[in-house]
Amino acid sequence: TRPASPSFAPNSSDNSRWLFPSHDFSFKLRPGEDKTAPVVDEKSDLRVTLEGSAYRDAENGLVFDGGQGWAEIDGWEWGGEVVSFELLVNMSFDED
Repeated sequence: TRPASPSFAPNSSDNSRWLFPSHDFSFKLRPGEDKTAPVVDEKSDLRVTLEGSAYRDAENGLVFDGGQGWAEIDGWEWGGEVVSFELLVNMSFDED
């Protein structure tokens, strides 16, 4: 397990509960892992299931080809808490 990344919630009177994330999904493919296998949250039992043409690789993490690929977070409940995501996006377009 890798160390948690501290984060900060601006405009909050109690920042202590925002110092460490509640969930941590590592989408970069590790040696020996299947590129289409579900990704398990490192802090809970939540799983991200890759569907369609979605896959993971060691360099880019989660990869969508612009077609029929998506990811589903199993058991995720929205609401009641602040949610933030870190996304690093690499996009390329065909000229066709």
